[in-house]
Amino acid sequence: MSDDSRSARLADHLPEYLIEALCLGLFMVSAGLFSTALEAQASWLRTAVPDGGARRALAGLAMGLTAVGLIYSPWGRRSGAHMNPAVTLAFLRLKRMRSLDALAYIFAQFTGGLAGVFVARLLLGARFTSPPVSWVLTLPGAAGLLVAFVAEAAISAGLMYTVLRVSASPRHAAWTGVAAGALIALYVTFEAPLSGMLAAFVDLFHCPGAGDAGRCPNAAAADRAYGVCQAGAYAPRALHTLRF
Repeated sequence: MSDDSRSARLADHLPEYLIEALCLGLFMVSAGLFSTALEAQASWLRTAVPDGGARRALAGLAMGLTAVGLIYSPWGRRSGAHMNPAVTLAFLRLKRMRSLDALAYIFAQFTGGLAGVFVARLLLGARFTSPPVSWVLTLPGAAGLLVAFVAEAAISAGLMYTVLRVSASPRHAAWTGVAAGALIALYVTFEAPLSGMLAAFVDLFHCPGAGDAGRCPNAAAADRAYGVCQAGAYAPRALHTLRF
C-alpha cells in the first residue's frame, strides 16, 4: 500500500477512529463516576450501601449498562465498539480488519481511555485519585498474583469466546452487545476482588503516571501486578482466535 493510499484510508476511516476514542473515553468517565459514587469515603452511597458485595453488584450493573449503551449507540454501531486493544487484535488475527485500521483503533483506544481518566479526575478531584478509589487502579486481590493471573485468563477467555460465538450466529448476532454487557456486570460483581477485573474494564484502568510514587500509591508494585494481569487478559483472547 502506497503512502498516498494509506493516508487516504486513514482519512476515510477517521470517524471510526474518533468514535473508538470517544466510546472508551465515555466508558472510563462512567466507571470513574460510578466507582467514586459507590466507594469514596465521603460518599452517601457508600454509607447507604455498607456491604461491599452489594456495591460491586451496583457497579457491575452500571458498567454493564454503560457498555451496552455504547455498543448499540449509532457511534458504537459504526465503529464496532471494540473499546479494547485485545478485541481489536483478535479481529485483526481473524482478518476482519486491516493492520493499518487496527493500529489506528488501538492508538485511539489508548488516547480516549487516558483522556477519560483525566476527565474523571477533573470532575471528581481527590475523591477519584485518593484511596479507596485510587484512579480505579488495577491490583490483584488478597489471594495474590497467581490467582489474579488465572482469574484474568478465565474471564478474558469467557468474554472473547462469547463475543466471537454469539456474533458468528446469524440468529443471535444482534444480542452480542447484551451478552458482553451481562458478562461485564457479572465479572465486576464476582471476579473483581480477585484481579481488579482488568479485562472487562478495557485493559486501561492502570494509574496514569505509574512508576511515579507521588501520583500512584505503591507504584512499583502496581506496575508488576498490572503486567501479570495484562498477560492473563491477553493470552486467552489470542488463543480463542485460532478456533475461528
